[in-house]
Amino acid sequence: MSLSALEIDLKGHIDRAVASVYDVAEKTPFERFITPGMEGVDVWVKREDLQVINAYKLRGAYYAIKAAISEKQNLDTIVTASAGNHAQGVALAARTLGIRADIFMPVTTPQVKQNAVRLHGQDNVDIHLVGDNFDAASKAAMDFLDAARHASYIHPFDNIHTIAGQATIADEIVKSSDGAELDYLFVPIGGGGLAAGIASYMKFIDAKTKVIGVEGVDQ
Repeated sequence: MSLSALEIDLKGHIDRAVASVYDVAEKTPFERFITPGMEGVDVWVKREDLQVINAYKLRGAYYAIKAAISEKQNLDTIVTASAGNHAQGVALAARTLGIRADIFMPVTTPQVKQNAVRLHGQDNVDIHLVGDNFDAASKAAMDFLDAARHASYIHPFDNIHTIAGQATIADEIVKSSDGAELDYLFVPIGGGGLAAGIASYMKFIDAKTKVIGVEGVDQ
């Protein structure tokens, strides 16, 4: 299998992510799901709801921040925009790695999610409530980044490091399958970082598994 330079770079990052995300992330269960009316079909569910932030986003956030620290001298601040789970992942990763994080969230972000970010980030995190949607918060974050010194932006999905961190889920799925053939993987799509990571991983190991992206109606 011939890989492009970008694919080779991503594969290397996935390998490094597998070696590092468990500083903060858990290897979550891969559980059989009982599906009435689908006898003869084995359905399994990856329980990322059991992560400390109840979502997979911690994986990508942690590896992306760790990579940014190693690649940029004098880095002292992480900047991001998020309405929820990525913000929590960044907050916990920033506290774990001992770096500051400025997190921009829409003013419409539920209080429970704001509280979760503060809980995971504690003194390492400042929340900035800006605008009515993600795009407005993201623009404010980029404006803040332009004026900051020694800062890096951690995108919630459009970032090779974030994608590599999310790909560690596929590594766990394959290893949990004990060599059993996986016919299909159904992967939720928001921004696409999870799907990109999982699909890339399955390609790299030359699996015959078909990866199907699933997106909510009117999302």
